[in-house]
Amino acid sequence: MSAFVSGVSTMLALVLVTSTATVAPAAAAGTACATMFAPSAPSGSPKVITTENELVWITADSSRGAHDYVQSADLDLNGCVWTPIANFTGSYDGGGHRIRHLAVTPTSAQNRVGFIARAVGASVTNLTLDSVTVTNSLQMAGALAAEMVNSTLSAITVTGIDVGEPANATDEVGGIVGKFETNFSVDVTASMLRSDGIVRGRNYVGGVFGNLYVDSGTISVEDVTVAADVDALRTAGGFAGVLQVNTGTFAISDVTTSGTVTSSASSGSSTVGGAVGYVYGPRSSMHRIVSTGDVTATDTYAGGLIGYVAGLELHRSSASGSVTGTDYLGGLVGYVETAGAVTLSAVSASGSVTGDDDVGGLLGYLDAYSDSATICDAAATGSVSGVDKVAGLIARIVDSGTFAAIDRAYASGSLTGSTRVGGAVGVASGGVTTSGIVWNLDASGVTVSATEATGLSTAAMTTRSTYSDRAWSIAATSDPRVAAGGVTWSITEGVSTPSLVPGALTAPGSPGPRTSAASGPVSSGTPPPPPPTTTAPTSTTSTPPTSTSPTPTTPLPVTSVPDVGTEIEIEVVNDRVLDVTHGDARLEVTAVSDVSGLATPLDARGRLVVTGERLVRVRGTGFAPSSTLEVTMGSTSRPLGSVAVDIEGTFDATVQIPADVEPGDHVLEGRGQRSDGARISVSLPMVLTASVTLPSTGSTVPVGGVILVIMGVVVILAGRRRRPLM
Repeated sequence: MSAFVSGVSTMLALVLVTSTATVAPAAAAGTACATMFAPSAPSGSPKVITTENELVWITADSSRGAHDYVQSADLDLNGCVWTPIANFTGSYDGGGHRIRHLAVTPTSAQNRVGFIARAVGASVTNLTLDSVTVTNSLQMAGALAAEMVNSTLSAITVTGIDVGEPANATDEVGGIVGKFETNFSVDVTASMLRSDGIVRGRNYVGGVFGNLYVDSGTISVEDVTVAADVDALRTAGGFAGVLQVNTGTFAISDVTTSGTVTSSASSGSSTVGGAVGYVYGPRSSMHRIVSTGDVTATDTYAGGLIGYVAGLELHRSSASGSVTGTDYLGGLVGYVETAGAVTLSAVSASGSVTGDDDVGGLLGYLDAYSDSATICDAAATGSVSGVDKVAGLIARIVDSGTFAAIDRAYASGSLTGSTRVGGAVGVASGGVTTSGIVWNLDASGVTVSATEATGLSTAAMTTRSTYSDRAWSIAATSDPRVAAGGVTWSITEGVSTPSLVPGALTAPGSPGPRTSAASGPVSSGTPPPPPPTTTAPTSTTSTPPTSTSPTPTTPLPVTSVPDVGTEIEIEVVNDRVLDVTHGDARLEVTAVSDVSGLATPLDARGRLVVTGERLVRVRGTGFAPSSTLEVTMGSTSRPLGSVAVDIEGTFDATVQIPADVEPGDHVLEGRGQRSDGARISVSLPMVLTASVTLPSTGSTVPVGGVILVIMGVVVILAGRRRRPLM
């Protein structure tokens, strides 16, 4: 399978797919558009399209695709047979107008079909295609374009689409574009896209894109709504059949899909997901992806959101449709492998999952064979039914010695299976670690899990303290912090299990205890171990050990602080988090670029790099209950806000640096009270900048200039990761 290209930034936005279509007049069937509308040259620069005749003129000569066009009126092609614009390199601004009744039927010489056959370095904006029919092509098909390379899209609506034929069509069929590609490190953007109808094909079939491919560069997709039904023989997704990178990356956000996705392969494997069938996305991310449609596979690899993941950061995303297939099925993702690092945070699945083997409420199979895999703040609430290796969260985990961790997750649905059924995890091998995992004993009827987890009654599952005792960031639904997005989870006491808070920040490696996977099943009711008091808990985001850099999961050596008598530690977690521990108090500080919660790496001097929306996240445990943490700009003595510490002594909040603070070197200060009454003051150096070159993940970063003032004793923490504090 090909991989995406690095260096190109392609943004795609707002795609809506539904299933209503306006039927073109039957009398026009089979009539060429050039026959029905005699071509007439448009005038002006850019050329202004006011009639159907001027629109058809573009198709009469391949050189006309190099011009710039502006459409000034609604047009109706009356179902005439459209000749795709062969090589489009100019721009087309629809002016907010429509082209109705577009019908594309390929000839034997055409292997790319759509309104545009192939666009390179082009721009298409502000256009609606209403009632589009595209029949089978020899290679690629899409309502707007069969293929777009290094091109931009903005404000595109495609309604009433009927694209492709599953039995004969080849690969790369999309409701909007068959193949959307970037290469040669060209930055491309796309935004405000909508479409609705049905899309069919053989392989790489999607409601918006068949194949989203980054050879080099970055593709950024945002604001996508898909209501199309997708039917393929093999790889299919409601948004895209496949997302792939080579040396580039993609960033996709705010995608909603609601149509059904079906793979009808009679033999061999299929890969289907409510949003995406297959993702190969090392160094890439997806935020706020929501799928509500049902997913059906006649074979393997199916997920409510994604069928198969091989490297990706997925945040604040959910799936609620049912998933049906044979093996490797998950309510969220069917199969995860770490060809690149995988992080799933603030994710949930609520649809039922039905299959045979490796069937999980959240994931069917997790294989951490090559890179790290981290799952944090996750919920699976749907029923799960299978035969072998069945679980409420993850059916099977294989950790081949890299790094796999699960933090703060629960399962609450019913479980049905014959062998190796687990309340949280069905089968686990290797060194996977877990923290704060629970499942519902009453609903599942299962009393064991293959990894450390706790089975609880329905009453306990609806009690806030169940989760706050396990270091979850959680508050009652009525708590003001929920409306402000200051906590990750909300709960209605005694009524329901926790829900993820929209807009809340979440990150791997929150303060809390951690346990390693047991070699055999763990019985229900096992309480979590107490938090360590003399060494800081390790973090889920720590990079795996290598021959050149010590693993950050090993606690730092500690030294005594004069006149205080307690031990103090500092640790850099994943090159992004400053983790300070003193006695029972622990504080994590991270700069995040936006409300999605994606952490910004520290710079080469170990300073927080504050950019983008100027947000800094502070999290802590072991502070005085119901006290406050006062956060100020130490460089200007300007107050930034008060963070409320809850009754368990924990907090999780975000502060924003005001827009009028000048870029440059600054100090962020936090002052609070430890649970034993000791006062703590922390000063952290930071760089405030509009843009910054970030260090690569995994490099060793020095921690310099961190100052703690504890009970009047000033302690300067200057050192490198994993070295004693000086």
